[in-house]
Amino acid sequence: MHYYIDGYNMMFRLVHAGGELELQRREIIEELNDKAKQFGLTITIVFDAHQQEGEASRTHYHHLEILYSAQNQTADDLILHMLKGEKHPQECTVVTSDKKLAWHARHLSVRTESVETYMNRLSKRHETKQNKEKTSLKDTVKTPDFYRWLQIFEERLEKGDDGA
Repeated sequence: MHYYIDGYNMMFRLVHAGGELELQRREIIEELNDKAKQFGLTITIVFDAHQQEGEASRTHYHHLEILYSAQNQTADDLILHMLKGEKHPQECTVVTSDKKLAWHARHLSVRTESVETYMNRLSKRHETKQNKEKTSLKDTVKTPDFYRWLQIFEERLEKGDDGA
């Protein structure tokens, strides 16, 4: 699944107004990068730059592809343009709470998901993964020697002995 994220739409729905735009954008990018890495997601985040001069630009930040729209082009336009070029649009999801963009994406056979739903789903996946890791750790520590080694470690810790 390839996720196309309406960058500023996500940012303004999740981050409180009044902060520095560049810092907020960086925070969103870093959070999405962490999620992409953790879950092996393919994410393209698209930001409006239509008031800037020049062509659209593309860059990468570790696990993310980041696009900025061209002069006189909105992020919505760029997302829809990219979706029209997809060989398998049904394998794509647009993440936006913009109803107009979501409507156009669905007419291209693309799935849509609101920003809130998407982020809640990722948060639940993160919690589930952490719980599984904790459970897995509990299962591994139930070996017969674990408690003996734990007792030795605690005794050495109390004595200030580092074992060397």
